[in-house]
This record gives sequence, structure tokens and C-alpha cells, in this order.
Amino acid sequence: MAGEVARIDFVIPFRARTTTTNWRRACQLLTDTLRSVENSSDARWRAIVVCHDEPIGIPSDRQVLVVRAPFEPPGPDSQNLATKRRLFVWETDKGRKQLAGVDLVRRSGSKYFMLLDADDLISSRLVEWCLARDHPAGYFIDEGYRLDDTNRDRLYFRRRFFQECGSSSILRTTVAPFPAKLDYTLDLNDKFTRRYVVHAYIPEAMAALGQPMERVPFPAAVYRFHDQNIFANSARKKESWLRRQFRNLLRGRLLDCRLRSEFSIPDARGQGE
Repeated sequence: MAGEVARIDFVIPFRARTTTTNWRRACQLLTDTLRSVENSSDARWRAIVVCHDEPIGIPSDRQVLVVRAPFEPPGPDSQNLATKRRLFVWETDKGRKQLAGVDLVRRSGSKYFMLLDADDLISSRLVEWCLARDHPAGYFIDEGYRLDDTNRDRLYFRRRFFQECGSSSILRTTVAPFPAKLDYTLDLNDKFTRRYVVHAYIPEAMAALGQPMERVPFPAAVYRFHDQNIFANSARKKESWLRRQFRNLLRGRLLDCRLRSEFSIPDARGQGE
């Protein structure tokens, strides 16, 4: 891709070191995400990692760009905040990093961008399928999978995936309704900054603007649920053994070689943990 403009940019906001008690694990999850992007059948992509701290162990790939966030990270005391306030502070930091990545995408002239969480995985077919369709507004992922650390040999099929996972929209850069100028002086409480984390409403908002998105017709992403997930580690109730067994029966799908290869899913024994 030397000398070419990326056709799809993956904007990956990476959490600050001050917000995790296991930095090495957070970096390993990011490495897994980048490997899934690198596994794309179509090479017309670029990954933009927006961070405060240089991640350790990420692939040295000319299509992976690491960008320093132009604002201060949450302080280490943010880990001691009440749950709702902690979520607000950390998600606003994530939203600002997303906006910084989108600003870079616009200036570089890429056709599409996808906001991709630094722990999720994508299908190797996604880039090629999107570019072949060339939709004027973009795409949303309606079907996907969830992968739990509690049972890493099984995937859980999810409909309306975009309502659960932020890694679910591929937007046309020229029509995506993000602010043209980024203002990093806004207070953390400013909802205008934070609302870009609210992924569930993107297809609805685009349709209201007269730019309806196209549904991706196959499961195209994996939402990883683990101890470093901001929401999982802060707000979701523990699941009972009985509920887990019921979910396994109804939605669980044993991982096979094809799925592991398509999404670059790490071996169940764990990589680098």
C-alpha cells in the first residue's frame, strides 16, 4: 500500500495505562485486534491506534499508525471513582480518541472508517465486501459473535450486534456526522463529546440524515468480553452458572478452525497471558 490512500481506516482508541491494573493484558488484547485486521483478504486498509501510552508488543506493520492523543489521560485516581462516574470519565476519554482518529482520517482522504474497539476482532471478509459494494453512506454490522473469557472454546451468536458492540459501523468519511473541528477544551461532562461512544444509534441517526446505511449480511465481528473490558469490569452483573448453561444451549457455537481463521481468534489457552 506504499503511496496509496487507505480505502478503509480502522480507528482504534486505546485505553490509558492509568485506567488498567493489567497493562500487559490490555496490550495483548490490542495485538489480537490488530492481527485480525491484518488478516483481511483485501489489503486496502490502515489501522490508526490513538493512545496516551505507547503499547507494547504490537505488530511492526507499515499499515499500523500509532498516534498520541492530544489531551491528558484520566488520572490514576479515576479507578477509585464511583461506577457511573468512572464509566463516564473513561468512555469520554475513549470518545475523544475516536474523534482525533476521525479527524486524521478526513485529512488523509480515506473512503471509509470503522471505529474499532481495542479488543474486538473482525472478519477477514469485511474489508473486501465493503469495498466491492462501495455504498454511499456506509455499513452496519447486524450479526456478530460474542467471545467470553469464561468459555473461550465457544462463540455466542448475536443479532442486532450494533446495539451491543461499538465495533459495528463502517462509515463513509465524507458523510459521517462528526464535527469538522475538534475542541479539546470541552469539559468531561460535555455530552456533545461523549455521545460518539453511543454506537447503538448510528444507523438510526444516519437514516434520519437521509443517508441510510447498508446491513452487512454475515456475522462480521467478534465482541470480546473479559476482565479488561471497561463496561464488563464496571457495571454488568455477574452471570449465574444456570444462565450461562442456558445461553450455551441456545446461542453457543463451538469454535472450529474456520471461525478461528476468519476472525484470527487466539487459541483458548491464551496468547501472551
